[in-house]
Amino acid sequence: MDPEPQGSVSISIADFCAIVAVSLMWGATNPFLRKGAQLTEATAKSECVSAILKPLVDLKNLIVNLRFFVPFAMNQSASFLFVGLLAHMPLTVVVPTVNALTFIFTAVVGQLLGEERIRLETVLGTALIVAGIALTLVS
Repeated sequence: MDPEPQGSVSISIADFCAIVAVSLMWGATNPFLRKGAQLTEATAKSECVSAILKPLVDLKNLIVNLRFFVPFAMNQSASFLFVGLLAHMPLTVVVPTVNALTFIFTAVVGQLLGEERIRLETVLGTALIVAGIALTLVS
């Protein structure tokens, strides 16, 4: 079998699926984290606490707010998977691919939740991201 040319990177389908899974988990949880944080902020404003205790009260509010805590836990689970990918695959493939796909998933899930309509610029940017990912993976 011929050795791979220097600088060439090959990833398996399983590796690519893991990259997509991390991106999806991060991208899908971002809009939910925003919504959960807004709800927590509204609750925190109604509480009157000293400046010293405010960080602890804020932390308590985030933990008891399941609309924030569940997406946060999923997001952090994806972070553990991401570190595993970094240990297993080349950094130059994992980081740009995961980050680019995360932007796409965040835009799509945000659209589905009614946050912001996807504009033509977003679609064009997404196409450029996908093209860049494809170039990275085949080069």
